[in-house]
Amino acid sequence: MIESLNYGLTDCECGITVAFPEPPASMAKREEYFVYFSLESSLPREPKSTVDISPNAYTIGSSSFAPKTIVKVNSVHRGETQSLIKLTIKDKYNAVVHTNYLKIVCAPEATASSNGTILVGSGNYGSGGSLMNVASTSKLDVGMLVTGGDIDVPTYIKSIVNSTQIELTQFFAELANPTANYTFTRTTSCVDPDTLRRRAGQANYVVLDKDNNWTYTYNDKLIIQFIRQNPEDDSISVRVPAVNTSKLSGLGDKQDLPGVAIVRTSGRVTNDEYCIS
Repeated sequence: MIESLNYGLTDCECGITVAFPEPPASMAKREEYFVYFSLESSLPREPKSTVDISPNAYTIGSSSFAPKTIVKVNSVHRGETQSLIKLTIKDKYNAVVHTNYLKIVCAPEATASSNGTILVGSGNYGSGGSLMNVASTSKLDVGMLVTGGDIDVPTYIKSIVNSTQIELTQFFAELANPTANYTFTRTTSCVDPDTLRRRAGQANYVVLDKDNNWTYTYNDKLIIQFIRQNPEDDSISVRVPAVNTSKLSGLGDKQDLPGVAIVRTSGRVTNDEYCIS
């Protein structure tokens, strides 16, 4: 039976030390051994996880040792992932003298807490759920139950708008205390494919469309605004490559971005999406 090692998503992303059991005493005696680690398989198959193994090979001159390596698992799928790691030990003649397997299970935390502010009465998104600003959406997913503050009806995360904003399933016209500490409880580990594709693209592109009024803000500063030639056409969306985001000024920076900057761009329209090159 293959042994399983269970970790949280954060641990897997930062890197975990994987130690295989010592090879059996019956392993053929050699002057030196070549130890190899490889990824045998991973689940879910789509979207694929990125599994980095380092070191993935080394040489040792003793038959009594516990093979170890460091494994990092990254996936846009925020539910459970499973990675089967294979150990292969060979002699200098390339003959296999021992093999073994370990399964690494990375699972999300059941709950997350964050200070947040519900935008009451306005700022609706999509089909009408209230928006909530949070410190980070990295540990949040669609379908999580939202509790805390003055929420007194079943409320869930309807969509992830961006890295610091979510849409709720409920619309709140008013709340006595819209800013509070909220708890998000996972109700399912399944995420629909569209959400996964959007999450995968968030790190590489900024999408401007009717949902964000064709604007992108960072630390309360307006970074990008797309002005349509036809104000009546709300079907167009703009995808801007997210390059050098580390250069964006932070709240603590003394310099400010210019008040107005006009940038002329070139690009192409594909299926009502304007891609800036």
